[in-house]
Amino acid sequence: MIKNNIKALLIHIVISIFSFIFSMLFHNSSAKWVSEEAANQHHVAMLRVSVLIIIVSLFLYYHFSRKFLTNQLSIIKNILSFSIIGLIGMVLWLTAFYTDLTSGTQILLNSELWQWYSLYYGYCMSLVYEITATNPYIMLVFGSLPIIVMCLGAKKSIITETKQ
Repeated sequence: MIKNNIKALLIHIVISIFSFIFSMLFHNSSAKWVSEEAANQHHVAMLRVSVLIIIVSLFLYYHFSRKFLTNQLSIIKNILSFSIIGLIGMVLWLTAFYTDLTSGTQILLNSELWQWYSLYYGYCMSLVYEITATNPYIMLVFGSLPIIVMCLGAKKSIITETKQ
């Protein structure tokens, strides 16, 4: 189970970093718009890119967990075998929620602690940025998706733990 936790954390960090870098390539290319219509078109395009990043990232979570994680032959053991991702995420979320809810601006990513949390779950950062999320509970949903998808991937894993 410890090996699975380490592998799962590495998979999560790699996917988060690449998702963050990919989303920043699109967000850094934004310019000052001449018209409101052009700005709205850019916003819609960025929403589409953000949703695409989430879909591809969730597919990568599934694929890599299926390929590299060991099926523990029990759903509880499977969940515990990559629980480190959720534990770290929960500590970051609780810290951000109770310490610095929105930093007075009501937009989550204006707060430094929420930025760290979003960086940990880099696959969803572009969507949270685009919708200017003000509800911190949406971050819990994004935090649970990788764990659910990895659980499904581990259940269908090529590698199965043998009972001795």
